[in-house]
Amino acid sequence: MLRPTLLVLLLAASLPNLHAQKWKKYEVQADTLLGQENYEQAVKLYTKAIKSSKLRTDDAYNSLYKRAVCFYYLDKATAALTDLEKFINKFPKIYQSR
Repeated sequence: MLRPTLLVLLLAASLPNLHAQKWKKYEVQADTLLGQENYEQAVKLYTKAIKSSKLRTDDAYNSLYKRAVCFYYLDKATAALTDLEKFINKFPKIYQSR
């Protein structure tokens, strides 16, 4: 009886890691598209990464910053500024915020 309980606990403990991996995969794919200057598709994947991560960690905000860069290259200044505002509010002292 103890074994199934232990298995359930181990599976439950691994769920946050699976979730983290999912948004990170979106970000890595979007980074590739950004490097290829495929900004429209990169925005879609960065958006998936942002939604999936729910910006729970500081690391997840990288997708927000990179999506702002994509919006800038797509001449979508308002969207870029919206993302940058969120990023700057979270990290006011880092160099990208200046």
